[in-house]
Amino acid sequence: MFWPVVLPFQITLVAMGILIVVRTRLAASNGRRPVGTFVMTTGLAMLCFIPSCAGIGFLVDTQRFGLAHYPTHQAIWNFHSPESIPNSATEITIDKFASGYRARFKISKIDLESWLDEIWKKYGDFSVIQRELRDNRPVINATDFPEEFLVYEWRPAAETIKYGGPFSSRGSGFEIWYSPSEEVAYQSCSYW
Repeated sequence: MFWPVVLPFQITLVAMGILIVVRTRLAASNGRRPVGTFVMTTGLAMLCFIPSCAGIGFLVDTQRFGLAHYPTHQAIWNFHSPESIPNSATEITIDKFASGYRARFKISKIDLESWLDEIWKKYGDFSVIQRELRDNRPVINATDFPEEFLVYEWRPAAETIKYGGPFSSRGSGFEIWYSPSEEVAYQSCSYW
């Protein structure tokens, strides 16, 4: 839930700490009172902490969120995505945001179903919805395809099969719509 603000918080905390130490040492070397400088710099750092954290967060978020393209699974650097996307996936496009991502990738049906079996074996006991209820694999017409993917102009050519992954009590999980004729998967993943 709070993971997107942890990195900006840590960067801001370190930057403010360095500012306080450097300013206090400079004051002492210039003959000023280090205690007064320390108190004033600490007060200023406390006043500027939230705006600085927000600014650093904005800069960091432009690098870690947004649309990215990867030729293979091994090229993915985002620590949330790799396990949620099959190792055999290629031509991967991911739109990352703070609470999850949407992805499109190429994969064979056999590889996708094998990967889903592995994920269910590993995390199935933690799922609040059993696989039989979650992974019912209905066939969906292209006209009934989820609107969340239309923003990217991702449309399957024909019918898609819907797969569901384990879904935790905190709200994290994923769904995949797979087009067998194109061997393309469309994934919506959320994490907490």
